[in-house]
Amino acid sequence: MAHDIQTAAYSNEPAWHGLGTVIPYGMALDQAFALASLDWEVQAEPLYRYTGPDRDTLERLDDRVALVRQDNGARLGLVGNRYEPFQNSDLRDLAEAMMELDPSSYVESAMSLGQGEDVVLCIRLREWNIQGGDDKSVSYLVLWNSHNGTKALTTYGTDIRVVCRNTLTWSANKAERSTVGIRHTAGIHQAADALVRAAAESVQASESWEETANRLATWSLSGTEAGHLAVKVSEAIMGRVTDREAAQDDESSQRAARRREKLVQDIGAAWRHGASGALQGTAWDLFNRATGYLDHDSRIRLGNGESALERRDRNRIDPASLTNARKRAIRQAFETALA
Repeated sequence: MAHDIQTAAYSNEPAWHGLGTVIPYGMALDQAFALASLDWEVQAEPLYRYTGPDRDTLERLDDRVALVRQDNGARLGLVGNRYEPFQNSDLRDLAEAMMELDPSSYVESAMSLGQGEDVVLCIRLREWNIQGGDDKSVSYLVLWNSHNGTKALTTYGTDIRVVCRNTLTWSANKAERSTVGIRHTAGIHQAADALVRAAAESVQASESWEETANRLATWSLSGTEAGHLAVKVSEAIMGRVTDREAAQDDESSQRAARRREKLVQDIGAAWRHGASGALQGTAWDLFNRATGYLDHDSRIRLGNGESALERRDRNRIDPASLTNARKRAIRQAFETALA
């Protein structure tokens, strides 16, 4: 099933799949591990094969071992003999160090996926409202440990509440550039300090974005400013017009120009009929209209307007990567305008 939940616990509200234990307040680490049944470890067990003319001689394999759960004997994966397990108890200690970065933090979700191949903690760090409005933003840290040799010990910051395999994959794709991972080799426990430093950077980035968002929310745009930013957004989504393109007067260039003009008009129209109250007409409202357009409308409206380079990248990588790159460019455009 898409959720891939084996055992789980959640704070505040249930997940969409209705599984797991839910408590109406934030979970402490020990409580999360107990409710999600994560108090088990893995061990490496030797592998053997039959050899000889009659295949009656048992020979131990030197280069591979099996990772097995100690509580129920489930085989989680086959790994090289240099693989170093990072136990669930180690993950709990690492999460504790990360949560010290924010005294208000608590565990939003704790999960075992599959048969325990992946153990995931989603730590709720901070919550803040955009100045003058009801928009609420929440920051999370995700800790993701694999027990089958397919993935490094990983952490990243996200604004997505991770409650299943789907949301885990979605958040990881969105956070691709801020993800930090450590391979399961000798020294992983000492190197795990790097993940705490990465978590500190995520907290700082969240605080910085809160400051930027509040500045955008108090910037009432004039029509000229809104038009200028809409053009910058169109460049972030569709690319800038090169001198060569500007000099051409063929049908393809004209169609591209019309698409850019239509994009600017669409974003401007969405902004003019956007938020009500204190946020209406602000740069924050325009920012949300721009990223919302990218999420919901751009794939349909841009049609064949993507460049050959974008088409190549779209076919080679997860489409979310291209969308994320465009969103980063939009955010940079707004931050540059603020500066």
